[in-house]
Amino acid sequence: MGRKHLHEQAQAILRDRAWGDLGHEMERGEIDLDGLLEALHIYHAELVLQNEALDELNQRLLEEKERYRILAQFSPDWDYWMGEDNRFHYVSPACERITGYPAQAFLDDPDLLSHLIHPDDRADYHGHVHAGRQDNHALLHFRILTRSGEVRWIEHDCRAVRDSSGCYRGHRGTNRDITRRKLAEEYGERLAYAVEQSPGVVMLTSTDGVIEYVNQRFCDITGFSREEVIGQRPDMLRYGEKNVTQYEDLWNTIRNGGTWEGEFNNRTRAGEPYWEQAWISPIRNTLGEATHYIKLAEDISDKRALTERLKYLAFHDPLTGLPNRNLMLDRIGLAVAQARRDQRAVAVVFIDLDDFKVVNDSLGHAQGDQLLIQVAQRLRTLLRGGDTLARFGGDEFILLLSNLAHVENVIPVIEKLQTALKQPISLSAQQVSVTVSIGIAVYPGDTDRPEELVRYADAAMYRAKAEGRRRYHFYTPEMDAALQERMELDQAMRQALEQNEFQLVYQPRVELVTGRTLSLEALVRWHHPKWGMISPGRFIPLAEETGFILSLGPEVLRQACEQLRDWKARGVPTVPMAVNLSAREFREPGVVERIMGVLADTGLDASALEIEITESAAMSSIEQTIGTLTDLNAHGVRVSIDDFGTAYSSLNYLKRLPVYAIKIDRSFVSDMEEDPAHHPEDAAIIRAIIGLGETLGMRVIAEGIENTVQRDFLLDHGCVKGQGYLFSRPLPAEEVETLFLNSLDSED
Repeated sequence: MGRKHLHEQAQAILRDRAWGDLGHEMERGEIDLDGLLEALHIYHAELVLQNEALDELNQRLLEEKERYRILAQFSPDWDYWMGEDNRFHYVSPACERITGYPAQAFLDDPDLLSHLIHPDDRADYHGHVHAGRQDNHALLHFRILTRSGEVRWIEHDCRAVRDSSGCYRGHRGTNRDITRRKLAEEYGERLAYAVEQSPGVVMLTSTDGVIEYVNQRFCDITGFSREEVIGQRPDMLRYGEKNVTQYEDLWNTIRNGGTWEGEFNNRTRAGEPYWEQAWISPIRNTLGEATHYIKLAEDISDKRALTERLKYLAFHDPLTGLPNRNLMLDRIGLAVAQARRDQRAVAVVFIDLDDFKVVNDSLGHAQGDQLLIQVAQRLRTLLRGGDTLARFGGDEFILLLSNLAHVENVIPVIEKLQTALKQPISLSAQQVSVTVSIGIAVYPGDTDRPEELVRYADAAMYRAKAEGRRRYHFYTPEMDAALQERMELDQAMRQALEQNEFQLVYQPRVELVTGRTLSLEALVRWHHPKWGMISPGRFIPLAEETGFILSLGPEVLRQACEQLRDWKARGVPTVPMAVNLSAREFREPGVVERIMGVLADTGLDASALEIEITESAAMSSIEQTIGTLTDLNAHGVRVSIDDFGTAYSSLNYLKRLPVYAIKIDRSFVSDMEEDPAHHPEDAAIIRAIIGLGETLGMRVIAEGIENTVQRDFLLDHGCVKGQGYLFSRPLPAEEVETLFLNSLDSED
């Protein structure tokens, strides 16, 4: 038998232990015993070597297993092996760091992982795991709820394990905690959303200035789409040839690492200009190298428009669009400086509308504004090149006439101005005639200071008004004294109220046939300790103009009611008391409550008081007037319309007013000192007012009756009540009391 065969037999013997066969073969002499022993020795040696190799392999496997155990112990990833029985056969220690549960918990409960998965993510998890078994691999992100209740994001990498025949034997997976990465992604997404939805413009460019990104706000403002601008350069937005020097400064700044800030006048896709405020800075990488430039900007078109509007309003009147006081003073200064160099003259013309208050109160403030606008338009037509027209407020205008060869050259301009304004002005359905009072101050004759030129022209205007209005007057030094006196009068008037210098007198309103006193009108008088008696014609208009009437009027009402209360308390027979209410008082909020409060404080019945308001006050803001008069009438306070016939009454409005009486203005009565036929216009007006009163069911009272001719004319035409010096001058309280007592005695 050959050695090879013996070797194979030796292997078979050692492997299969076929000892019986070996014995039979030896008996038959079929085996070479020496050869067999040699083969056995050789095979044994091979086995020893194989065992040594296996021991070495086992040692290496143990070392690898220990290294894997150590790696698994400190690995941040949670690995596991799940068999085909759907139970965990291995779970790495990282599971406890991630979930809070030890590995044994997962080995004991194969459903624990599924229970930890956020309810919203479980369906996706099971679907992907099943797909992984079919497709050998699945990758999924889901959330888990840890033992402490914390939410963590997991990246799950699942791979199927199959045997050599391809049968599924389980799967192994790795769960990686990606919470930080997810939070960073969410933070980045929020930042991206914030940038995209930012109310400001965001633009990103390369360092070469090529646009790489713009947000939605950019598209909204400019009208360009992203596709139209990405790849372009920002100067595509340049409006015309503007911003050229800005672009040079911009690039120098940002290329040197700085932040540029400024304004651009850009264009939209439609070619319309808009303004933006921009901040442009470099973006650097970790090496400090500039990789991009970012622009943050906002549309400031509205802000600039508002700024320009405010700047305009700072130097212009919003109603007429004319320069205002500030701009005019600046223009006067420039004109004076130029005139000084050229040895020319400058005139400052102060223009004030006569009786504007009457128009304003009669027709309403809206119509008054329209009147001012039309006056301004007419005055503009008179301007020469270099002249300036300004509105100083109210009904006051200033005309600057510059570069005059002679001061006298101003006179033709003034006369032309007066002629232009004499033409009626249309306001709604009415024609209004306007006259003006004009004051003039000149350089070099009066002063070279702009403020003084205006003040002197103002003083000259007041002189023109005092001399009858509808005229002009040049400034003289004496006028300054008059202006100073006016200021002193205003201050003294306010002190007089504190020192009780204002006193009341009372003029009877009588029955014209018998002279019997029917009521009294309370009139205020001012006796100054130094200046003596001051005429109401001096201080009442000033009080109206300055607003002091709002303090004086309530004091007059209080004194009148207290006087009535005193007479009643002492048994003196009394009649109703009429008290004048100024237009400014009448427009004050709470005026009815104030009047009723005074009546309540003095214990008087409302029938004891009558309120007089002027026709112009009644016709101003007619709806408010109707409301106030209706309220007074409801409380029992009667109202009379004073100075009737001097304003622009609308009969349609007049018939709606709850008015007790209308008073014929003294100007219509006083001119009839002789035969009324000599004054047909006044007589016609008086007859018309009396007829109107009868038609509307209102009493008619005449003022200023000073002779029997006037009285008889009034009686002949149906007016039975009046007041005036023919019957009595205004009397102090003591004389009125005597009058009442004498009347009582005569009746006895």
